[in-house]
Amino acid sequence: EMRITQGHLFARALGDIQRSLTKFTGLQQQVASGKRIELASDDPVAALRILPMQNDLRNLEQMSENVALARESLDTGAAALEDGSSVMQRVRELTMQASNGTFAQGDRASIGAEMDQLLQQLVGIGNARRGERFLFGGTESGTPPFEIVDDASGTRVVYRGNRERLDVAV
Repeated sequence: EMRITQGHLFARALGDIQRSLTKFTGLQQQVASGKRIELASDDPVAALRILPMQNDLRNLEQMSENVALARESLDTGAAALEDGSSVMQRVRELTMQASNGTFAQGDRASIGAEMDQLLQQLVGIGNARRGERFLFGGTESGTPPFEIVDDASGTRVVYRGNRERLDVAV
């Protein structure tokens, strides 16, 4: 015959309380962290499914950063091109005025001076940056892509960039 003693009942009740407290603490931790699995040992099968998902999330975060950088570069480039278009519109106007035979030499000289300023402005636009990178130099983004050169043959703009594309994984 087996006797159940008072001590045995107390020990069993204490064990049940401790197991419940451990489970309760685990549930509190899940609620606080928002995670059902903190360690791989909590649920090995689920942990094996979570690891690839964590890699996917990291990849998505990187792609999101790439999209933000690409969008910022495109916005900056589009603004520079709009500015360039406005300058070119002014160049067209001045060219039409200068082609008028009734303009005096002094008027043509002032148009020429403004054209020089517009050229400087266009080169500045062509050397637009986003952060430390020049936008219009291809993969040569560390140095200004356009430079004005004055020599015996006259004034010209030299392109120092390259024609390689900058690819961004999005």
